[in-house]
Amino acid sequence: MNTNIAFRTGKLVYLRTLLKSLHAETALKWMNDQEVTKYLMRVYPMTAREEEEWMDSQGRDPKNVALAIHTLDGDKFIGTIGLHAIDLINRNAVTGTVIGNKDYQGKGYGTDAKMLLLDFAFNELDLDVIMSKVLAFNGRSLAYGKKCGYEEVGRIPGWIRRQGARHDEVILTVTQERWQPLWEEYKKGL
Repeated sequence: MNTNIAFRTGKLVYLRTLLKSLHAETALKWMNDQEVTKYLMRVYPMTAREEEEWMDSQGRDPKNVALAIHTLDGDKFIGTIGLHAIDLINRNAVTGTVIGNKDYQGKGYGTDAKMLLLDFAFNELDLDVIMSKVLAFNGRSLAYGKKCGYEEVGRIPGWIRRQGARHDEVILTVTQERWQPLWEEYKKGL
């Protein structure tokens, strides 16, 4: 790992800025992989131009922070994570994560990345609450959210249609107060 470029370093991953030259081609494959996108709100195919324009736009808007997730072991790009719609007046934001490399799904990499992002959100930006939306059939995302302190606060029945069926959208939140003890425990392993 090149420690000069790490924004946050955890137990399994480090977060860094997205670079079109380094990340766009791989991210484009993920955004067009039905096994990955079935858990996302995006259903249309993504073009190379769209992916590159999105990456180019990162860093220009202080209300959005998108980062690449790299493994500490082998420095492999495995996903993206973001803090979006950052509202410094109401002290809240929304998160989203994609572990696009299927070999790293369900193995704690997303949890590690989320804890690092929440460290930034709560300890640097001093936000109060973070929201995440998850499709009800995405058990891995629901489980890792709960490991990071998220609780279900609502559900929109039948809101999303995937593969010919309607599914609930689950709304999760985590507060700084609820998350802080988890962070103190997490830091012991760093």
